[in-house]
Amino acid sequence: MLKCDENAQAEDFTVLGWTEKKLWVELSKANFPDENFRTTLKELYP
Repeated sequence: MLKCDENAQAEDFTVLGWTEKKLWVELSKANFPDENFRTTLKELYP
């Protein structure tokens, strides 16, 4: 599960939403270069 420190800076990410201290970031090649990892995230968080 992706967890981010609620106080962490996310200047390099496109923030999609904020819910219960979980920071959701855009699943893009820029943020996640590994295509297999992006696919896994999309399956875990549809």
